[in-house]
Order: sequence, then structure tokens, then C-alpha cells
Amino acid sequence: MRIRIRVPEAYLLLFGFDAKRPGLLVLDPDGRRVAGIDLPGMGGAPVDPTLIADLLDAAATDPPVEMLRVEVKGDVGALREALEELESVEGTTLRGDVLRIAVSQGGLAPVKVDALAGKLEIQLTWRSPIAVLPVAAKTPGSWYATPQWSWVVPELLDPEALPPDLEARSYRLRGIPKGGTGSRVAQAPLRLPGVVAVVPDIFGEKQAVVGRKGKVDWKAVRKAFEQAGCRPQEMR
Repeated sequence: MRIRIRVPEAYLLLFGFDAKRPGLLVLDPDGRRVAGIDLPGMGGAPVDPTLIADLLDAAATDPPVEMLRVEVKGDVGALREALEELESVEGTTLRGDVLRIAVSQGGLAPVKVDALAGKLEIQLTWRSPIAVLPVAAKTPGSWYATPQWSWVVPELLDPEALPPDLEARSYRLRGIPKGGTGSRVAQAPLRLPGVVAVVPDIFGEKQAVVGRKGKVDWKAVRKAFEQAGCRPQEMR
């Protein structure tokens, strides 16, 4: 499947999947990163199409990598050092207080990261994957499972078919900026407690916000949009 994602929605994918724009991002069906192929921007040097074709051919058999993301409160340096000593960890990157961990597929279950953080007295908030009530094993984006939880990639959540402990509300965002500022408006609710994902359609001037049932202050969601410069209208 080929999907063209333009700015400003594309900005929401760059850090989480270690991607650049313009470029090609190759994911497996469950949202694991397979490859990132840079393309020239405006005024950039041309790229040989055969080279891009060769890279895409190679991506068909390249092993996927799981990009874990956690918000860290505590000694993030100690956590990075401990993680990078693990054989399955291919590298870590920090942006603000969010740590991205590149892991060989199936090599580091979230519960193991939680246990390591606990030993270091570090508090984590998971950004990807997130724990939800158990879903079917074949649910797209489901990476890990325990008897109590499934761990799923928020980017693959469908607002129309959510796990039973999640809910979604949709908003009309009339006049939302269509450039980079639009992505900042779209991301505004993500820092709020209980919010786990956003599904923006910026050129359609609408957006779904996904959160944990009973854990989201929906008035705060509206306020976050307003503070980002856009007046939301809840869609029924």
C-alpha cells in the first residue's frame, strides 16, 4: 500500500518513525519501521531513480524495527545507558523529555522497559506502543500481549473501532493553518493526561482525539486547541 502524506500531517510522523521530509517511509503492516529513504527538497540535487528503486527493493526483505517512545521523568541519561547495553536495542534518541528506542522486532517488551525504569526510580509515560484492554492478535498495530493488556501502536488506532477502554471525539477546526503551524495545533492535545492519539485531517479542517475512557478532561482538550490558536467545534 502506498500512502502520500503531505505537510502538515507529515510532521507528526517524523520523530516517532525517525523519518525526514521529503522522503519515503517504509513500514510493515503493524507500523514497525523498515526503512527511511531521503528525497531531495526544493532546490536539492536530483536523486537517481534507480537508486531509490534499489533501496525500496531492499526494504522488501529488511528486518523491521520497533520504535518505542516513552516520556521520561527522572535520570534519562541513566536509562539510556542501561537500554543501550541491551543486545536488542539498536539506539536511542532524546527529544525534550521523550525518548525514542529503536529495538529489534520482539526484542524488548514494554514490561521489561518498565522494570528497568523501576530499578532506576524513573517514571515513564508510554507514547508508543500503548497498553489497552486485550485485542485480537491480528489487530493491526498490536505488538505485544499479556493476559491483562495488548500493546498497540497509536498511529494505527481506528477511531471507529477502538478497544473497549478507549474513546474518541471529533472536532471541526475551521481555519486551522495549512502549514507547519497546523501540525502544532493538531498535536496540542497530546500532552494532556489520558490522550493517547490524534487523527488529524488538516485540509479537511477536522480531527479526532483518542483517549482513555474516564481519564480525559475534554474541556482541557478544547482549551488546548484554543491556546494553539484554533477554536474547536465538537462534531456529533
